[in-house]
Amino acid sequence: MTGESIKTVFALQPFYGIAVTAFYLTADQAREISPELTEDRPVPGAIGRYNNVPVFVYSGDLPSTADALRTESGISFTCVPYPV
Repeated sequence: MTGESIKTVFALQPFYGIAVTAFYLTADQAREISPELTEDRPVPGAIGRYNNVPVFVYSGDLPSTADALRTESGISFTCVPYPV
């Protein structure tokens, strides 16, 4: 379910005019998607990357960020206007 939801977010990027900059998943979502994550962790706090986008686990409030914070199909993510 989580993997399909993330794929939905990626597919909607051109229609929304955005580029996803990070995903914020619950612990359960992160466990579900963990086999699909790369272990590259260049961003502090990231548990890996999904399609080159950093993935973070959150357990409460989502972090404040300069990027727009959205939720689609149960997946929270930050994004910037596209084309960047």
